[in-house]
Amino acid sequence: MHTGYAASHEGDDPLERLGRRWLRAALLAAGSLVLVLGVALYSTHDAKYALAASLVVLFVGFAVFEPTILPGIAIIGTLVLERLAGASTNLSVSDALLFFGTLSALIVFRPGDDREVKVLLWLVVAYEAMMVLPVLDNPYRADFTEWGHEAFLAGGALICGWVVGRHGHARFGLGAFLFGACVLSIWTGLESPLHHFHPVYLPGGYQKNTIGDLVAFGTLIAYANPGYLNLSRRLRHWVIVLTLVGIAASQSRQAEIGLIVAILVVLHRRGGLRRQGKLIALFSIPVLAYIGIKVKDQLTSKNQFNSAHQRLAWYHDSLSVFHVSPWLGVGLRWWYTNRFPFQFQPPNAELEMLTSGGIVGLVAMFVLYGGGIERLRRLDWEFGTLAFAALLMRVTQSQFDIFWVAGQSSIPWLIVGVALGVRALSQRAKQPATRTEGSSARSRAATTPARRA
Repeated sequence: MHTGYAASHEGDDPLERLGRRWLRAALLAAGSLVLVLGVALYSTHDAKYALAASLVVLFVGFAVFEPTILPGIAIIGTLVLERLAGASTNLSVSDALLFFGTLSALIVFRPGDDREVKVLLWLVVAYEAMMVLPVLDNPYRADFTEWGHEAFLAGGALICGWVVGRHGHARFGLGAFLFGACVLSIWTGLESPLHHFHPVYLPGGYQKNTIGDLVAFGTLIAYANPGYLNLSRRLRHWVIVLTLVGIAASQSRQAEIGLIVAILVVLHRRGGLRRQGKLIALFSIPVLAYIGIKVKDQLTSKNQFNSAHQRLAWYHDSLSVFHVSPWLGVGLRWWYTNRFPFQFQPPNAELEMLTSGGIVGLVAMFVLYGGGIERLRRLDWEFGTLAFAALLMRVTQSQFDIFWVAGQSSIPWLIVGVALGVRALSQRAKQPATRTEGSSARSRAATTPARRA
């Protein structure tokens, strides 16, 4: 279904269509030539050139023939955290797909009267504008790079998701993500016994909290099951079961807490905690109690290197960094520099922003996420519930782990974009009928003789 994009080509002149086909053929030929040159460079010089050439070819091909495909691929790409060209670069597959997906989405991004997506994009702009001061106060390469990276993680993901939803690909995008989440869950579940049921760490950058956070979004999507996804009852249950197994096998406590909060939000917005909601609420009590007992045992343990004690040490060190520059922070990705005796990304959203951007950065985060959550809370149930719950779940997760990171940080904004895009598509479908009825009424009035008083 290509409602918006196809509609823009209706009534074109045949010569114009022929010209577009020749242009596409020329671009494809040029892309093929670049690919050949890339392979030649790969065999004689450096693999990075061939990789860059191949990415350019893929982008040109998809952008010319169907600009909405790459944004859809970017959604499932959030699950691929492997670094491009090995460990020598910080660019992940997820980041690369989001970057090219955003560029492709901008070709057909026409928000029109969609006020909601415009407001959220302005929140992203406000965040980036507020972060300019901390960036300029700490001028180094990683600082500037991360500033642009965060713009893509939020704003780029929002645009990608909106284009996917607006052009009728919501089921493809979210369905592909659910498939990937189920595969990751099965992989984690099979590895758990081999690790003697300890937390699972998989190749490709998948540690326990990463696995848990990623898979939890799959559980939430399947549980909310909005009308534009429309999973069958059996498939929905299978996805929920598989992803819950993945979360349990990962032993990610933050994923469990975040998912409980998000599901309770979905239940509340459905009309209150009825029988199903009460059962889930009762089930969540022992889960939260178990998490509390595990944390208490770690805090009372003499092992100073367990996750609880390690987090306390990181919190203390983060506050030490914050006091160096309370208002503007010490710079984004300061842990990649050698200015401090410790190098770690603070495992808490507020501490990460306080150390990176100071009080200004913390306010900027509240503007972006607080404003986004409040805006989505006001939307109707059909389009606002999953988006609102996804953004809130990410904020909850990041209270116990790193905040700005490839994959986890872009997923909620992709989901928000898809929901708003489908909403814009449904509103657009209603407008032609309204205009037709109005024009018919005016036509009848014009052709009907006026009555004399």
